[in-house]
Amino acid sequence: MESNKIPFHEIDFLLPVHRFAIEFSYVTKRRLPFIREFALRLIHLAPMAPESLARYLDLSSRELKEVLRDLVDKDELTYCDDGLIDLTPRARGYFVDEGDSPQVTSIETKNITLSFELAGFNCIRTNFVRDGWHAGISVPVSSEKRGLSDKYASKGFQAQFYYLLELGYMPDISPRDAETLPSIYKMDAVTRVGQGNKRLPHTFFFDDFGNLVEREDLDTFKYDEPVFDAITRTINNFHQINNLPDVADAMQAVGDDVTGEFISSSGIDVSSLIREIARSREHESKLQLMLGPIYQEGNWQYIKSRLSSELKQLKEHHQDGVKELTWLAPSDSFWGKSDRYTAVKSWLEESAMTTGNNPKRLFKPKFYFPNS
Repeated sequence: MESNKIPFHEIDFLLPVHRFAIEFSYVTKRRLPFIREFALRLIHLAPMAPESLARYLDLSSRELKEVLRDLVDKDELTYCDDGLIDLTPRARGYFVDEGDSPQVTSIETKNITLSFELAGFNCIRTNFVRDGWHAGISVPVSSEKRGLSDKYASKGFQAQFYYLLELGYMPDISPRDAETLPSIYKMDAVTRVGQGNKRLPHTFFFDDFGNLVEREDLDTFKYDEPVFDAITRTINNFHQINNLPDVADAMQAVGDDVTGEFISSSGIDVSSLIREIARSREHESKLQLMLGPIYQEGNWQYIKSRLSSELKQLKEHHQDGVKELTWLAPSDSFWGKSDRYTAVKSWLEESAMTTGNNPKRLFKPKFYFPNS
């Protein structure tokens, strides 16, 4: 029987990203205009008289002369000694097999700006952040990858070229109805033009027995293993001793005599704790137990609904003085490392006052957060 996955923490890992201006040349094959294509296809089957070509394509004498002159000027048509017209070696190179449509090969140049994360050099969309390393944990990468990021990005672009075409990064050089795909001819220049961070939210889970559930693979990237490994190393760098007894003591110090019942030096009785959380919410107990930080989605949705109800009462009725709302946060390396924390803090600050011409203070938020 499969165990439940019970969320207990949410952490955003911030992956360094460099942005590059990329100039490259590519080989492409394109179809020819209708008359030109079918003239070449007919002559490709066998040399023919100009009059026969005119009959097949329903061309007037003037139109025939224009078509023949155009093909000769393009070095695609030649006159034989017997007066027939035939394809030049250049034009025959347009065909793979008899009856195929001719396709002209050309070398084009393209400029594009793309972003690559620096752990596995996966190309990412442009929605990375430039807000520094706030509310998240930085994922370190080697100085070599940072210093030579343009070289790594060049290799990454070439390796992911067809994947990027499939995702629609360069629709102008490979329309969806194209019969053949372009190929890279030469990398001309890769220049770094910016940097930022890619935010990767991670939810961590317990099973019913309080054991950590193995993290799932990342679906965000084509080459996810280097990124997964970099995040694993980052987590291991923050490895802490078992402080569960200290947590129980701290909760008791702030008037919580219940949480400690579910904590021992060997772990957390998750199943019993979840049942107690459900019971306390059903009965709207004064003491509400929670698993994980306040800003975790499930916890915050419950708290927000309770707060919204209280705030409605405060708006409608007079109150003597302004009450304080205190948020006491733990000293934990992983605490507050999520965009959800920022969103919750902002909501509390904005909700403390009413809006309008005569704003009213509903409560005074007091935050006691760790320094790091």
